[in-house]
Amino acid sequence: MLLNYDFELDTFQKRSIKHLNNFKHVFVAAHTSAEIDNKLPVVLFCFSIARCEIYANSMVHLNFLDHKQKSKVHIFIKDAISKLSSEDKELNQIKCVSNMLEKGVGMHHSGLLPILKEIVEILFSKGLIKILFATETFAMGINMPTRSVVFTSIYKFDHAKKRMLTSSEYTQMSGRAGRRSSDKFGYVYIYCSDNIPDQIELTEMMMQKAVSLKSKFKVTYNMILKLLINKQINIEKMLCSSFLESYRTTQLP
Repeated sequence: MLLNYDFELDTFQKRSIKHLNNFKHVFVAAHTSAEIDNKLPVVLFCFSIARCEIYANSMVHLNFLDHKQKSKVHIFIKDAISKLSSEDKELNQIKCVSNMLEKGVGMHHSGLLPILKEIVEILFSKGLIKILFATETFAMGINMPTRSVVFTSIYKFDHAKKRMLTSSEYTQMSGRAGRRSSDKFGYVYIYCSDNIPDQIELTEMMMQKAVSLKSKFKVTYNMILKLLINKQINIEKMLCSSFLESYRTTQLP
């Protein structure tokens, strides 16, 4: 598979193409090159649980941890699931995910058992997961920066139709690339499985102004009564910490 490009390829791209020419999986190629170029850890965002698991399972024959790191992961998982019953420890999901984690590969999605999601989050924060396949919920609510981010697609199904990511969604996920005080740069890659996206649409997704947030916070009688019953929460402080009040403060002269 020899292709000509109208632009100069960097080392990462050349190595990836070399692996692809040898009929290796596209993500095996990307991760092998990423490891050589010191662009790990990397989070790959997938827009379905099924794809997340398929891609993660395609990596199980690779190993990204040395013996010392593998031992740390093994001991941590053993301690984390020690209070589970013998039957629960034998669950297929626990065994499969544990096997992945001991090789430095993980996955994170809503279909995982809560204990496994917590194990993945802790190990990733400790730098013991080098390759993480995750749904977009991983980019929201938890602070888990990485060195590189890969979009397995820039299209998602929103219960009505398949559409391109909005600027806000793209920014939320790509913003994970680059660890404060560790990396000078974060790296973001878009995997084009079929055709290269239209340049104008791609530019709009990356550069368009994010959708403005509007607070839906409302004070109700029921809320006030509950706050009065709970003596540990100060009503004024609670109201001041709301997004709406914070926005109003910024508008003051």
